[in-house]
Amino acid sequence: MLATARAAGLPGARAHARAAARRQILREKKEHTKPPVSLVGQLLWREFFYTAAALTPNFHRMAGSPICRQIPWDDNEPFYRAWDEARTGARPGRPVAEAPLPRQ
Repeated sequence: MLATARAAGLPGARAHARAAARRQILREKKEHTKPPVSLVGQLLWREFFYTAAALTPNFHRMAGSPICRQIPWDDNEPFYRAWDEARTGARPGRPVAEAPLPRQ
């Protein structure tokens, strides 16, 4: 009987036992998430973010955005090229800061 059920793609006895244990835990758990943590809270946050983005000029970039701190980034092209080509003077191999970058 069990082999026939398994051949048909139905869950086995262990899966049923795990599901029953999960249901028992959920029945015993009295606390559930409240709106700030639940789907309603997430939807409210999403709508707040969309509203802020729609009503703030240059929200998607630093330059010209009234709510973004203006950071004076260094636009030194030779330093950027050295970093891009992993020639920063670090030890042999790939430094931690450059490890996620793909080799070209």
